[in-house]
Amino acid sequence: LESARVGNWDYDAVNDRTRRSRLFNEIFGYKEAPAHWGYRDFSRHIHPEDSELFDRRFRNALAKGPDFDVQVRIRVALE
Repeated sequence: LESARVGNWDYDAVNDRTRRSRLFNEIFGYKEAPAHWGYRDFSRHIHPEDSELFDRRFRNALAKGPDFDVQVRIRVALE
């Protein structure tokens, strides 16, 4: 993941919390990892034109199973 510059994350839907790689946080523009990162935090970074697709796929994964695969444009944080 590091050599490909890919960040990863695991989502706990029950508690709306994630475990994120250091690179994930960097890709989203954070020098320090945010203390909390849940659905709303992630969705705030989704490009507005992609937000409906993201939301639909996310809710589908919650309803039908753990697989979640979506490619969207993101907006990075400006710390």
